[in-house]
Amino acid sequence: MDAVADDPGGAALAYFEEHLAKRSASALRFAVRAARYDLVYRIRRKLAEVERLYLEELMATRDAVEGLTAFIAKRPPVWEDR
Repeated sequence: MDAVADDPGGAALAYFEEHLAKRSASALRFAVRAARYDLVYRIRRKLAEVERLYLEELMATRDAVEGLTAFIAKRPPVWEDR
């Protein structure tokens, strides 16, 4: 059903009462996990790649080290653009 409700919270509660309240909480929990499985998988993969990019590539640059060093020393960074 596609509809715009004047009271979305009330509409959500009404939907819950009509369709979900009588269902098994355990079964609903697994249904939510199954519905989100692909999203969670893609997020975990992308986070792993971003972490690798940060740790292995960005942190291997002089500017990354300079930025952290300058921050700790409370001084402006001197960038080498490398």
